[in-house]
Amino acid sequence: MSTVAFYGYSDDLVEIAGDVSEEFDLIDADTAIGLSDGTLVGVKYDDEDDWRFRVIELGEGTEFALTPASVHKGELPDSARGISADLVNLPDYSDLLVLRNPRSGAFNWAVLALGTARRAAGSVTR
Repeated sequence: MSTVAFYGYSDDLVEIAGDVSEEFDLIDADTAIGLSDGTLVGVKYDDEDDWRFRVIELGEGTEFALTPASVHKGELPDSARGISADLVNLPDYSDLLVLRNPRSGAFNWAVLALGTARRAAGSVTR
């Protein structure tokens, strides 16, 4: 089983804990983070000073649990237990996104996207 969790810390840090452990320094973030399984996670620091996460694309076999900050209020939800000791300090101003894949080693790396693009609906690839 492979597991990673995403949460924001302070007003400029996005933390990844679990099989991939990383800290991205972001200011006024509205970006995405890609994972080696093909998952793409949207990241935003909103006007209410809260970190928001959303799944843009889900990798094959990966499942997710998204717990909004307004729900967990700084208390570690069951979906995140056992991932990392770092999550003990989960801030009450950040969503918590947990990704799980039954394949061991599904999450080997994460990459910060400065921009994203998708093929337009109905477009033809030659």
